[in-house]
Amino acid sequence: MTTCIGAICECGRTLILCSDQKVSYNDFASDEALLKIRSIHKHWAIMCSAEDFTYFKPILLRVREKITDREAPLAFSNVQDFVSQSIYEEFCKERDGLLGLYDMTIAEFKKEGRNIFGESIFAQKCEEIERISLGGCELLVAGFDENGGGHIFTAQSPGKLKIHDDLGYWAIGSGQTRALSTLAFHRFNIWKSLEEGLYHVCEAKFMSEDAEGVGEKTSFLSCRRSADGRTVDVNEIQKEDIEKIRGQWNGSGKPRVPTKVKVVIQSALKSAKRMIFG
Repeated sequence: MTTCIGAICECGRTLILCSDQKVSYNDFASDEALLKIRSIHKHWAIMCSAEDFTYFKPILLRVREKITDREAPLAFSNVQDFVSQSIYEEFCKERDGLLGLYDMTIAEFKKEGRNIFGESIFAQKCEEIERISLGGCELLVAGFDENGGGHIFTAQSPGKLKIHDDLGYWAIGSGQTRALSTLAFHRFNIWKSLEEGLYHVCEAKFMSEDAEGVGEKTSFLSCRRSADGRTVDVNEIQKEDIEKIRGQWNGSGKPRVPTKVKVVIQSALKSAKRMIFG
C-alpha cells in the first residue's frame, strides 16, 4: 500500500502533494520503484494507492485522453467527470472480461445468465462481478480550476467520488489514518502558511511510515498558482531537504513522553479514589 497526501494552504493559493515511492507485490517490495504523483493537466495532478498498481496506468491514460487541451484552464466539474468516467470504463473492461469467455454482454448476462448457467454458477458470477475493485485502486486528485481555486477529491471503483475541499486536506492508502489524525491534531486548514503547511504534511507522512507498506522515500511537490490564476508554479522538494525536515522533526517535533510527566502520573495514582463496580 502507500500514503498519499493532498493539502490546500495559503487560502487556496497553494497545493501540497506528498507520496511515498514504495511498491509491494507478493514477495517483492522496493522503496523507490514508483512515481505515484502524475500530471493529467498543467494545473492538475493525480496520485494512487492500490494493492495492485497495474490498474493505475490504464486509468491515467484514459483521463489524459479525455483532456484534449492540457494547457487551457479546466473546470472542476470536468475533471471529476473525466476521472469518474475513466475508472468506470476500466471497471467495465474488467467486468466484461469475466464474461468474454462466453461471448456475452452484461445486459445479456443479466437477462439470460440464470437460464444458461443455472442458479449456482449465475450467483457465483454475480459475486465475481461485485468483487471487482481494480486492485483496491483509490485515486487522490488535486489541482486548480479555471478560476484558480484549489480542489482535492478522491475516486474509487466503479467511479465513486468524494470532495474534500471544505476540510482542505485528505490522505489515501494504508497510512491514511495516521496521516489524517496528525493533520487533524494540528488543526490543519487552508489558512496555514506555506512553511507551516509543508511541515505539517511532512509530519503526517513521517507519522504514517509505521503503517504496512509505507516507505520512507518521498515525492513532495509544492504547487502554487499565480495571483491571476493563469499559471501554476510546481516545485519538487529535494530529498536532502526532506531529510533535514525529518531531522528537525526527530529532534524536537516527534511526539514523545514529557520528561517530568512520570512524577505527575505517580502523584495522580496516589490520589486516585477507589471505585466499586457492580
